[in-house]
Amino acid sequence: MTTRRMKASGLGLMVAGAVASLAFLPLIAISATDNAPLNLSGAVAANVDVTVTGTAIAATLDLSTNHTETSLKVADVTEMANTPAGYTVSVASANLAAGGRCGGAAGQACFWNSAGTEDVAFTLLKGASSLTFSGSSVQWSDTTAVQLTALASVANIAYAVGATILPQGTYTEALTFTITSK
Repeated sequence: MTTRRMKASGLGLMVAGAVASLAFLPLIAISATDNAPLNLSGAVAANVDVTVTGTAIAATLDLSTNHTETSLKVADVTEMANTPAGYTVSVASANLAAGGRCGGAAGQACFWNSAGTEDVAFTLLKGASSLTFSGSSVQWSDTTAVQLTALASVANIAYAVGATILPQGTYTEALTFTITSK
């Protein structure tokens, strides 16, 4: 064997030996997976809603002599709120807030005729339950939980016109329903 061949053969043996020795080294762990978090978040704002749908009769009340209503439906009321602590609905009377217009019993709203300075007292009812105003407002509902679907109720009124004819004119009242989250 020539020296050149021996050197080439020796080099080949050396490379083969080095590769073989690498086979006995511990393998370096290379991960085939990885992860990264994706955090998702969304927010819903507080949302409350009260809807009052007046009936046709609410705009054409019978105020003739000796006329009485004991439970006249004047509106459908729906309320909703997504607030976990609940909500309240109050009703404010414009005539009671104006002061000096309603001459009926304390806590009773009225229809007011500004031309004739006359009033007709009425009672507001939630369904069949009568409500009494404190000052110029009354609590319609008070909840301590979320209300995600429309909760419906009926606003009725009761009133009686006396035996004396009323002065000519338009008798009005504005009831404002307000929902407030807790």
